[in-house]
Amino acid sequence: MIVAAVVWVVFCISHGTDLVAADYYEQEIEYQQQLDRMARVRELSGPAQVSYEPAGDFILVQVPPAHAASQVSGVIHLYRPSQASLDQILPLEVTQAGEQRLKTETLAAGVWNVRLQWTAAGKEYFLEERIFIQRHGT
Repeated sequence: MIVAAVVWVVFCISHGTDLVAADYYEQEIEYQQQLDRMARVRELSGPAQVSYEPAGDFILVQVPPAHAASQVSGVIHLYRPSQASLDQILPLEVTQAGEQRLKTETLAAGVWNVRLQWTAAGKEYFLEERIFIQRHGT
C-alpha cells in the first residue's frame, strides 16, 4: 500500500499538470477575432443568411447587396458533423444581388452546418447555420 502511494506521488510529480496551451495567447486572439466577425454580421443593415430550399433542392446563401458590389470574397464550408469525409469548401461567388445557390443533389440527407466566411470593404464576417437536407421519402 505504501509502495503504491509512493509510486503515485512520483508519477504525479513527474508529469506536468499545465492546463494552459503553449499558444493560449494566439488562441485567445483568434477566438476574439471570430467573435468580432460574428458580431459584425449581427450589425449588418442588409440580409446575411443561409437557408435550405427543399422545393428547389438548393442552399441559398445571402450577403448584403452592398457587399456583393464591393469585391466580396470568401468561402462556404459545408460541414457534416456525423461524417467529416463529406465536408466541402466552396468559393463564395455571389450575384450582384448578394445571392448564391448551391445545388444539394449530391449532398447526403441529414444535418449539415453551413459556415459562411467573407470579407467586404476590408472587414471580415462569419455566419453559421444548421440546415437539414431532406430527400423525397425521408
